[in-house]
Amino acid sequence: MSEHPDAWIILRVTIIQRGEPVEELRVLAGWFGGYMKSDRWRINSGIVSVKADEHEYRFRGHSGSVYVCQRNAYGLSSIMKSGLRLAERLPQFLSIEPLEDQDWAAIQL
Repeated sequence: MSEHPDAWIILRVTIIQRGEPVEELRVLAGWFGGYMKSDRWRINSGIVSVKADEHEYRFRGHSGSVYVCQRNAYGLSSIMKSGLRLAERLPQFLSIEPLEDQDWAAIQL
């Protein structure tokens, strides 16, 4: 399954896995609902691979889903800011850090 968000950022999160803290990168994605639908947001399951071309990044998650993110759409929408504040209060996240935009194809996973 592929997702095509209207806006996105990368988060560095620390979670507990098998009793140990684990740091990973995740996509925080947002969609604009328009007139008939609500805006929405989602945090992916954790990035396991990145592919890129001149227009977009393709982030594959642990769940197998692929987030197809336009390079020029990096940033937080209002609904994403609300989602980020909510996620920061969830017990499964020890820490969440929004990262500055960079060449995501060059990151070490």
